[in-house]
Amino acid sequence: MKIFLLLILFVSINSAVAADMKIDLLDDTNISIATGSGYGVYYPIGNNICRLINHNRKSLGLRCKTELSMGAPHNLSMLQNGEVDFALVQSDWAKYGFYGITSPSQKIKANNQLRFIMSLHDEDLMLLVRRDSNIKTIDQLKGSIISSGSVNSNSSISTMLDSLINVKGWKYSNFKSINSIKLYEQANSLCNKAIDVLTVVSGAPNTIVSEAASDCEISILPFDEATITAITQKYNEFFGGSIEPGIYPGINRTVPTIAAKAVLVTNASTSDKIVYGVTRIIMENLENLKKVHPSLAELDRISMVTLGRTIEMHPGAALYYIEKGYLKNQ
Repeated sequence: MKIFLLLILFVSINSAVAADMKIDLLDDTNISIATGSGYGVYYPIGNNICRLINHNRKSLGLRCKTELSMGAPHNLSMLQNGEVDFALVQSDWAKYGFYGITSPSQKIKANNQLRFIMSLHDEDLMLLVRRDSNIKTIDQLKGSIISSGSVNSNSSISTMLDSLINVKGWKYSNFKSINSIKLYEQANSLCNKAIDVLTVVSGAPNTIVSEAASDCEISILPFDEATITAITQKYNEFFGGSIEPGIYPGINRTVPTIAAKAVLVTNASTSDKIVYGVTRIIMENLENLKKVHPSLAELDRISMVTLGRTIEMHPGAALYYIEKGYLKNQ
């Protein structure tokens, strides 16, 4: 009888402990974050998050490492296959990963276990042309040779192009070609006239855009208001964005465009305690994260919770946000 009572007490205590997200986790639980290539913003963000986690390893009980990747679809695949615990993707890809997508350029299976943790910076679509190009507006893109991003990446570049082509009533056959190019060849391909248009989706500044702007005179095509409205009304994963003057050589005016949010996601199966701990350590050290890249400089906690959420939030993240008043308890 005593053993039975002790067993009940033990189970009760452990149940209470499991419900408390503030307690220390088991020592040295290994977690990993899928990021991106070394050219983009995701890799330094992931490294910073892991550094924060590892610096607070004793209180969190976590060890963190990053994984390089070929882009958002690769990150979602690794997450779905259990190869990583967290992933950085664009908010549109979080939606496509959850619901699945079949488009002229993309196909991905639905994963209804995907969960949102927080949003980060804006990811702007930039359509780069040479300054001496005859292409001055979005409507002059037809008949051109376009780079749709890096080989095997298939990120938001393709889906944003799909949305543009769709609202314009165009077809892929309206273009001479839409090709993928290796990252290290993209700027050179534009400046050497191998392509007419280089597409980049990224926070600013971006290494490839900076390289192209340094190697030759470039322009970034502005999106007219009607096109932005048409895209954002049909595709709620996108919103109006802008490239501000002074970020890239020769770009001296604000360039309107469309954008998505960078978001941190995980699986529903990731424990509430782990997600709570990761969320807490990022939010408590936000000023540190904001120094990682200029695109993060304007981050604020409320926007990180409320903007860019295209899928269900993980309960571990929601608990932290409710405690801090960033999210209402519904």
